Amino acid sequence: MVREGLRDAARGRAVSIPSVRYKLLVGVVRLLPGPIAARLARTGR
Repeated sequence: MVREGLRDAARGRAVSIPSVRYKLLVGVVRLLPGPIAARLARTGR
């Protein structure tokens, strides 16, 4: 996790997403309309 974070920092990325699982989750959430993404964020899992 630290290695990926340092690599992303060297590439100028402000946010580092550590695993494939979370990268997929973030990708899906970015495709959703705002209100639906907000509702999912409030409910957690």
